[in-house]
Amino acid sequence: MERLAERIVAELPERLAGYRELLATDGIIMPGAVSALAAVQQTEHLIATVVTGNLRGSEDVRTGLEGGARVIAIASGTTTGEQLRAAGAQHVLPDLTSASTLLRLIDQVQAP
Repeated sequence: MERLAERIVAELPERLAGYRELLATDGIIMPGAVSALAAVQQTEHLIATVVTGNLRGSEDVRTGLEGGARVIAIASGTTTGEQLRAAGAQHVLPDLTSASTLLRLIDQVQAP
């Protein structure tokens, strides 16, 4: 499993680069996403991680939980906040426009 993870990390940048033009012309950046990720990245004890669940939000929440993650979900796609909570998300936000709210929730899920 560790070798697979290392391979994925090594190959991901090259594979994603192939989508750069498509994302530049057709991609949508969620309002607040850039500033929210910057705030997380500037916080020393956090590792910025993004998992998109545009199509199967509830399954993505369950997968995160099974992997040991604490899940803060964003109800911006086809999955409702109620569905994300029912799947086990500790918190659900409607969007990422408040980086301070996101950081507060991250601190809450990290607390013992």
